[in-house]
Amino acid sequence: MDAGPSRGVLLFLWVAGLGLLLAGLGTPVVGRTQEARVLETGREMLGADARGWLIPMLNGELRIQKPPLAYWAAAVSFKMFGVGEFAGRLPFAMAGWLTLAVVYQIGRLLFGGRVGLWSALALGSSFMFFRFSRLAETDVLAGLCVAAGVWFAILARRSSGRRWILWFQLMGVCIGLAATAKGLQAVFPILFCILLGAMERDWRYLKRFLISGVLLTGAVVGGWWFAYIRSTPDWPMIAEELSVVAAGEGHGGPFYSYFPELFIGTAPWGGVGVIGLVWMGGMMLNVKCQMSNV
Repeated sequence: MDAGPSRGVLLFLWVAGLGLLLAGLGTPVVGRTQEARVLETGREMLGADARGWLIPMLNGELRIQKPPLAYWAAAVSFKMFGVGEFAGRLPFAMAGWLTLAVVYQIGRLLFGGRVGLWSALALGSSFMFFRFSRLAETDVLAGLCVAAGVWFAILARRSSGRRWILWFQLMGVCIGLAATAKGLQAVFPILFCILLGAMERDWRYLKRFLISGVLLTGAVVGGWWFAYIRSTPDWPMIAEELSVVAAGEGHGGPFYSYFPELFIGTAPWGGVGVIGLVWMGGMMLNVKCQMSNV
């Protein structure tokens, strides 16, 4: 694999990426309803007790359509830097910035430093990523946790000695945080891990995955909040709200209705993404043929 660019070049590009993400971060007024809900819920936590942080409220009503990690991030930033658009969006911009580094590392480990760099550059310059990394919404936090979980899954497979236990535990932390950020997106690192082991027929890796305690760590890190709200007197009302969310409030269309949005969201790299999917499908078919001939 190629070594890719020097560390100095990588550091310069990464710092430049932070500058772009932070430039004018507090200037646009809040225009999206989703962002307004996150910021206002976080602001209302500032004067609340511990229970108010654990059960988010918005204008006196329950706000649990999403898990609370985004609300906590906004609230902590408000507490540190004061209430305002810049402070509220700052944790999310930082999460986007860290995601670029994680994506670089994933590409470097799998295909080499040059691919890692171009992967991070393509992600950072794509329309949807750049836009939503500058908004106080849940997606970028979930994206960081999922990407970090995949990174640790790869490190666990490539580690020597007993380091794989550490990497799997860190993967479990990321799974739990992804659940606290968005919910079901936490399964993506698990699926990646299973597919990685199955495609490469590395049964020892899958065995290590099962015995490492990664799922238990993920359940503890991500499940304690869900266990808490289940134990509160407000649970019947909370359960009713969650049933509305589970039914797909605001996301009632079929899954294929999002394909045009994904093409637009990955602009100007939408065409490259299609080519990549075709290439990946060919690789998976080739692996399947090889396995059938063994």
